[in-house]
Parts: sequence; structure tokens; C-alpha cells
Amino acid sequence: MNENLEFDYTVTKKVEGRYLLDRLLMIFGYIVFGMIFFFGLYLAHLYQFIAFIILVEWIVVFFTWRYVSIEYRYETLSGGIKFYTVYGGKKKKLLLDMRIKDFAEIKPYEAEEDFAEQIWCLSTLKDASDHYVATYKNAEGKPCAIHFEATQKTLKILKFYNSETKITETRY
Repeated sequence: MNENLEFDYTVTKKVEGRYLLDRLLMIFGYIVFGMIFFFGLYLAHLYQFIAFIILVEWIVVFFTWRYVSIEYRYETLSGGIKFYTVYGGKKKKLLLDMRIKDFAEIKPYEAEEDFAEQIWCLSTLKDASDHYVATYKNAEGKPCAIHFEATQKTLKILKFYNSETKITETRY
């Protein structure tokens, strides 16, 4: 096995825009939940259980915060590439598993190009300097695109398996 043709890369989603709003609403929900729980116990005269508010709140945060703590990961191995969404650093969800040669083209992202029906954006920012887009056709023949951040090593692997890859200078 040639170790030069294997690579994995993880990108943490930047906290901005809709994602920032989701995180703020989640924090607000935790506060409201704690207050409702406190007043419910107070009104029911169950004062001894008020001490459990912190424990219950911690349990709620433990099971829900992962959905606003998102990372994207891609792995290249033996001519294939897999894209994942990772929730809370633990739960991986496979988004796409394809052969690199099956992509129509792989090139740097340009803002005016959103033509695909299904688009997955797996990069931190739309205007990142190493933001690439890979286009392909799904099983129904409809155009799809996946946006990702590429490193020099990834681009060399993609170019090796798909001659349509356009390479530019990246940060890493």
C-alpha cells in the first residue's frame, strides 16, 4: 500500500451566520429549560430536588451540544474519497463515498458557480483561499457539487486519480 496516496483532513465549522444563531438559541434553550425546571419544582414544593437541576442540565447539554459542534472530515484511500460530518467529535455521518475518477471536475470555487441541485458545503468559509468544489452526477443523473477545503497533499492525490483536477496554491 502506498502511504503517499492516503490522506485524511478535518475542518471545524466556523461559528458565524446561521450556525452562530443555532448555537445561541441552544444556549438560550438551556437557560430557559433550567428556569422552567426550577420553577416547576418550586411550585410543586419539591425543594429537595432543586439540587438536581445542575445534573439534569448537564445531561441535556451532554446529549444535545454535539449537534451545534460540527466538524467535516474527508479521507482519501485507494482512489476513493469519503466525506463525513462529525457531530461533537464522536458521531460520524457518511455524506458521500465516491471514486475520485468519477468526479466531472475538481477546481477552485468561484462564487457565481452554484448550478447544482444538491450542494454540500464542507468548508469553514465560502471565501476561503483553499476552497474547492468537486462536481459529479448522482444516481438520477442530476448535477451535484461538494465544497471542501483542500490541502496540497490532497490536491496531488486528486490530480493523480482525476486529470480534470485544477491545482492552485493552498494554505496547507
